[in-house]
Amino acid sequence: MGNALTAATAVADGKLGLFTQVMIGDLVVDVLMGLSAPESLTITRKPVEAGYAATDAAINDPIELYMTIALTDLELSVEAGVSAALTGSPGSFYLTWGQKKDRLFFMKDFKEIVSVTTHERTYQNMMVTMIDPIYDTAMNHDAFLANVTLSEIKQRQTGLLGLIEAAKLAASGL
Repeated sequence: MGNALTAATAVADGKLGLFTQVMIGDLVVDVLMGLSAPESLTITRKPVEAGYAATDAAINDPIELYMTIALTDLELSVEAGVSAALTGSPGSFYLTWGQKKDRLFFMKDFKEIVSVTTHERTYQNMMVTMIDPIYDTAMNHDAFLANVTLSEIKQRQTGLLGLIEAAKLAASGL
């Protein structure tokens, strides 16, 4: 019973064994061929009286996520098939690569803010900012290959709600 419960929990969490299902929002990525997610920060520089630059703060830049993906007619992962069988929720398991491609372009065109799950981590508040299809006639007859760029959207709260959250953080000692 314990093993079945562990497997069911892993499937529900999008994990089976050591594998994580790669997803952009609700879209299952069949093949992740490349991933780059550089993180950087900008140091502020302001001139002072003598012309020297004062560097008094550092601001985290939004994360840019670069993925090279393939969308196919069939889920190529064991996890997707087991997940569909155990949960009764096939999700994008039955979508054709054309439907998956259309969903990806829909996310970009309608500026959806999504979570992106990779083998390394989950990125929150991401938006598809570029889709660069890879056209290779030898490989594109039954799949959609593309370089996809996603950018982090940093949201700020202002007004009363922002003040309430700031007060809670201050009261908790953070």
